[in-house]
Amino acid sequence: MNYGKKATSRKRNSLISGSSMLGKKAHVSFIRILFLLLIAAIVASICLAALVASGLLQLLLVAAVCWPCAGHCPPRAPPPPAL
Repeated sequence: MNYGKKATSRKRNSLISGSSMLGKKAHVSFIRILFLLLIAAIVASICLAALVASGLLQLLLVAAVCWPCAGHCPPRAPPPPAL
């Protein structure tokens, strides 16, 4: 494109101005944070899937439920007999 002298100087000044640089840096930082959050969510879901598949999650949940009473809880009632 052909720009005149004024348009060229305006374009050059807008490219090197501090406020536009800060805006660009903020935009890039925001995109990087979103990308890192996406990667963290993927890794967390893979780890959770691995725990579920190995059965450790159920073991951890049972331990978390039984740990606070540390043996002082009343025993659970036996399941009803099957008909």
